[in-house]
Amino acid sequence: MSSQFTSATTGHNPNSTYKNSGTSRNLIFDKTNAQTYSNSNIHDSSNKAALTAGTSGISKKDVEAVKSRIISQLNGGLIHIEDSNINSGYETVFNILEKTVFQRERHSLLLVGPRSSGKSTIVNKALDRLKKKYLNEFLVIHLNASIHSDDNTAVREIARQLDLTTKRKSDEEDVASSAYRHEFTIERKSIHETFANILNVLSISLENVEDLEKKHTPLIFVIDEFEKFTSNNKQTLLYNLLDMSQNSDIPITVIGLTTKINARDNMEKRVNSRFSQRILTISPTMKYPDFLRNAKSGLLLSESFLGLMDLPDYGKVWNENVKNIFEKGEGSLLNTLCLRNFNTTKNYREINNVFKVLLSEISTDRPVLDNSGLNDIIWRCTSIGNLQSAVYSLSDSELLMLVSATKWIEKFNSPTVNFNLAFAEYKSLMKESDHLLSASFSLNNMKVNKRQWSKKALRNSWEVLFKCNLLIEPLSTSTTQSASTERRTIKTVIVDDNTMLLLDITLDELNLLVADGRLAKKFLRL
Repeated sequence: MSSQFTSATTGHNPNSTYKNSGTSRNLIFDKTNAQTYSNSNIHDSSNKAALTAGTSGISKKDVEAVKSRIISQLNGGLIHIEDSNINSGYETVFNILEKTVFQRERHSLLLVGPRSSGKSTIVNKALDRLKKKYLNEFLVIHLNASIHSDDNTAVREIARQLDLTTKRKSDEEDVASSAYRHEFTIERKSIHETFANILNVLSISLENVEDLEKKHTPLIFVIDEFEKFTSNNKQTLLYNLLDMSQNSDIPITVIGLTTKINARDNMEKRVNSRFSQRILTISPTMKYPDFLRNAKSGLLLSESFLGLMDLPDYGKVWNENVKNIFEKGEGSLLNTLCLRNFNTTKNYREINNVFKVLLSEISTDRPVLDNSGLNDIIWRCTSIGNLQSAVYSLSDSELLMLVSATKWIEKFNSPTVNFNLAFAEYKSLMKESDHLLSASFSLNNMKVNKRQWSKKALRNSWEVLFKCNLLIEPLSTSTTQSASTERRTIKTVIVDDNTMLLLDITLDELNLLVADGRLAKKFLRL
């Protein structure tokens, strides 16, 4: 599907909304506001000139440092977590991990929250802080159930990570222990031997330490997509890890990250009995100003970083420019993107990805973010633009089915429509068109044959609309929503004729997007 389109003929009205699947979504098509962005770009140019005044001595080193720093923050590596809504969760996780390393305690914790709510950021920031405070005093094993899909694969991944860690320790410290020799590898052909080696290495890694309490290396397991390990009937890996976290001499903490609230309910009895029952829920931001503040924080430079720059004034100008971009108000396209994101997925990644593209364009000639370039990237790289490009890519038959569906919804004021209803509306449109044509040409004794598509051909067109996300299943849970998204990415999507679907576009919006020369244009009125 082509993502190229012309946005000059369409604008958006952020004050207009319509109901779709129980969520109020901002309309983005309004010709009357097309000039607004053109005028805003003129003001943006003058604002940028004012902001960059006095920073003519910007060095390439500073520009590259700012670019690298902001990219790290947008990727979740260096964010101002103290000012965000996940700070309390971060402190809780850090305290648990510190007790594991310093006091040799054993814990298990389940971190629950929707995607992009900050679960991985919390754990990664806590581990970074722990490494600075207790360098080389603990080991971390990262597992992802989407990649390490079964127990055997996960055990081999644990062995691989331990091999890398022990080899690095051997290079740095020249440890004489046999467990740290380059010739010794933990991973073996036999999975049982591999797991036995894992336990053996953990128990002798600090065998020369006199204090028995500090003899064993603390080990922290971070398991992403935790719920997928509970789908296995035996759940051997979880059982062994949680059993060690309670009964082993080795200080072990297991932290699971999941989007499923009921992940604990799927644990076996023996696994659940060894789980500490500690669950930390990370809730998404519920207030739009807080959501905007969190989105903006990843683009701001800290005072400590400004002190390291050759020209600190450049950093101050950068921060001021970022604040100005986010304070444009309801008329800005960025606000439309943020508001739509807040009302649907609350996923900061979509916003961050837009700014990553914009960051790649900054240089000594353009040292700050360009708002006009930002608008262009939002149109090209986000779902706001994708909706338009999806409509532009449709064939005549697909567009007629989309028009038929929107007209049926408008006529009967229904939130959903299925293929049979849309096809009935299509036949009604064709019949009405035939009547008008016969009346028009009867005076000249002319016979006109107009092409009509078969039900089978239009069924294929209906499936294309579904794959383009112009038709959406009215699902309520994150589990089924995820399954729906995965299913529609498959090329052979089959949608039942009676399945009721939501439309992601209205008749008025479609009327603005369809070109005058298209066959479906004349049907875009009630």
